[in-house]
Amino acid sequence: MDQKFGKGIMAGIAAGLIKNIPNAILHIFFPSLNKIAFWDYAGTIALGRLPKGPLEIFYALFLETLFSTFLALIFIHSRFLNQSDHFKWKGIFYGAWIWFMVRAAVLGFDIKVLLNENLGNSVTNLLLSMLYGCLLVCAIKALDKKRVGSNQ
Repeated sequence: MDQKFGKGIMAGIAAGLIKNIPNAILHIFFPSLNKIAFWDYAGTIALGRLPKGPLEIFYALFLETLFSTFLALIFIHSRFLNQSDHFKWKGIFYGAWIWFMVRAAVLGFDIKVLLNENLGNSVTNLLLSMLYGCLLVCAIKALDKKRVGSNQ
């Protein structure tokens, strides 16, 4: 496995799963604030409707983690990361850009079940997407340091 690919896989899975922890807490305990979770997007694409029941939610969470990993691979292979300054800000803006593109796709394709976001849902999903980007670059940098430390 090529080094960038492996780092992207590990960082994407870690950042995606960690991001889903506060998303799940908000979705379960504050449903009026976070009505549509990240896995609802993946579940709607895969199932044609919001996931229902634990098996469908687990399947949607798995797909959302795959999407997070795919996004990490795009990020790690881009020239965006090559400059080492302000890497956390780059991750934050990458996460915000991804959120904006996903929302644009939902609006563009008129996916009705995902259109019903309120202000609270929109803000929490934006902030959690920005958190994903920050976690992603931190995980990549940590894997870089681990690799450098193991070569000595």
